[in-house]
Amino acid sequence: MYILNLLLRSIACVFSLCVALVYGISLFGHVHWFCALLSVFTFYYTIGSLFSLAAILIFCRGRLRLVFTALMIVIAVCSFAQTRYLMADPFAFGRPPITDNLHGKTFKVAQYNKLHSNQNHDRILKWVEEDDIDLLILQEVIRPELLPLKRKLSTIMPYAEPIGKMRPDAYMVLSRYKIENYETKLVCVKYCTFTRAIRFDVVIPENEDQLEHRVRVYTVHTQNPLNDTLYRANYEELEETALWIASDKDTERILFMGDWNTTIYSPAFKNVLKIARLNHQSYDIVPENTWPAYIPIKALRLSIDHILYKGQLNLLNKYVGKALGSDHHSIIANFAIE
Repeated sequence: MYILNLLLRSIACVFSLCVALVYGISLFGHVHWFCALLSVFTFYYTIGSLFSLAAILIFCRGRLRLVFTALMIVIAVCSFAQTRYLMADPFAFGRPPITDNLHGKTFKVAQYNKLHSNQNHDRILKWVEEDDIDLLILQEVIRPELLPLKRKLSTIMPYAEPIGKMRPDAYMVLSRYKIENYETKLVCVKYCTFTRAIRFDVVIPENEDQLEHRVRVYTVHTQNPLNDTLYRANYEELEETALWIASDKDTERILFMGDWNTTIYSPAFKNVLKIARLNHQSYDIVPENTWPAYIPIKALRLSIDHILYKGQLNLLNKYVGKALGSDHHSIIANFAIE
């Protein structure tokens, strides 16, 4: 029994040291791409430190127990704070703040990387109907899918871009409301990724007074930052898109959506918030983690799909939707238009 307790105590201490070491390295994401890659797993460090804390309290005694308990509590608090401090309202849990326009016009949007090999359009149609989605942005749409997908959803979403006259670049936009001013822009030319960001306006009619509400939407699908070059490309793709948004001075409502292949803890994400002055918000304790879809527990996935906003939009709800055969879950947000 003594040997078993010694072994378990040693495992608990070693695991705690590993959590502390990796978390510490992740804090230097602005210095090196590998540190930035480790920052992607910040919520894992919250979970890992709590698990380690339980093991330390059970198996350790004396000064060792006191030191490791304090260390794991610090890591748990700091890493969880990192999941909240960038938000517009870090202390808003469960429901949005009370506003004067919760009974006005609402606008529900969804971001979904459907996976190029996943071509079951019937499932997408059923999902859009059940969730009553107004705007759907898809990634990994291959060229032969453009017209069939447009036809399949045309009864619900009569407006679609692109319409087959241009290279789709794996994007497709489907909407219940009219789409205007659709344009693309090459970002990250320096690293020759040929990534295109997209900008367009959604024109939403007001039922009572026949006024039109316009929402300008930006989207980009970035590189996976798995080495130094790809990390720099990912950072620049997001930065250039953020600068494009920042130059949009007079638009009343802006959304920025997409599969960015980086999480809310990364330097690239923080840079987007800083440049474009966008709002990031979640009302759930666990972030909206969407990838990989084969992991059934949301807390163990990564939040690499995003919806940010600013202007006359009030976030009512944001949640993880269905995977529908993709390696990504969708992410859905519902807004009140002010």
